Amino acid sequence: DLNTILLCGINAQSAMNSQPWHFSVLTDDETLAALDSGSSAPTGAEDESAEDAGEDAAPAASDTAKASVADAAAAIVISTGDALKWNSFDAGGACDRMSIAARALGYGSKIVAAPCDTINANQAWKDYLGIPEDMEAIAILLLGVEDTAVDGSSGASVRNDISDVVTLESAQ
Repeated sequence: DLNTILLCGINAQSAMNSQPWHFSVLTDDETLAALDSGSSAPTGAEDESAEDAGEDAAPAASDTAKASVADAAAAIVISTGDALKWNSFDAGGACDRMSIAARALGYGSKIVAAPCDTINANQAWKDYLGIPEDMEAIAILLLGVEDTAVDGSSGASVRNDISDVVTLESAQ
């Protein structure tokens, strides 16, 4: 399932087929907890390849509606560079594709950004995650068990009204 999710991101469309992203997969509970708490990066290189990651990992259920990195069974760190102004847009689209794939496979997913500050401020984290020199983490996709106690619509944060965010052209 994890490979399918990653392939959906890899195969997302991008401007001029630039594919301006790098994905780093975390499945170790201690590593996820360290990132969540802002601790130092683990020492040493990761042992799991993307192909093996997550196959034996049982998604962890959360007691809260607001899942954190430490609650996830797996996290995918999405990184991109600034070479072209649309790189972040394209990488965000790849992240969204992976989120949709996870949901279609029956997993819960959540996109967070705050832990990216920890990663980008610490070269040890960037090295551990294999983030290329010219890139920075921009989002983290959390994967795990869907919290069925929270309705995806009514449990979501308050959304802006359509009239506040949409301009509809009208024929005169």
